[in-house]
Amino acid sequence: VCFVARRGGGAFYGPLYQGVPSTRMELGAAPPMSEARFMESFESRHSMHDTTQAVAKHLGICRPPLRLDSQCKYGALARGDASLYMRFPPAGYREKIWDHAAGVVIVEEAGGKVSDACGNKLDFSRGRWLDLEGGGIVGAPVSAHQALIDAIAVVTSK
Repeated sequence: VCFVARRGGGAFYGPLYQGVPSTRMELGAAPPMSEARFMESFESRHSMHDTTQAVAKHLGICRPPLRLDSQCKYGALARGDASLYMRFPPAGYREKIWDHAAGVVIVEEAGGKVSDACGNKLDFSRGRWLDLEGGGIVGAPVSAHQALIDAIAVVTSK
């Protein structure tokens, strides 16, 4: 599967062998949290799984996580394969812009929202590194984004 997007032009997916992907992705409202599925990095050295688990529990999510690496997780979120994406890198790990920039466009063009863990828009203008406020990157349908940010604030303040 290939995912493509253009600012102001929508987000699409499809098999690459058929030319430019043409199946439009549009995120609707998030399901109830009891039915939601969240994504996190497969590699625990890229994200603190205990934090994502605590946030999921706080939100009432019962399903196990979908663990993916690479920008395909942004495409999976935009396509609705999961309801939330959370990434909380350990201390000392610095996110690189090329690991997230294209994926953010895909999610936003599908109608979702991606931010740092405090709800701030990601700033790709500072060079190669994303130095994050709140220590993480999250994505969700717009209807679920603030609940995710609120849950992170509660869990990380403990």
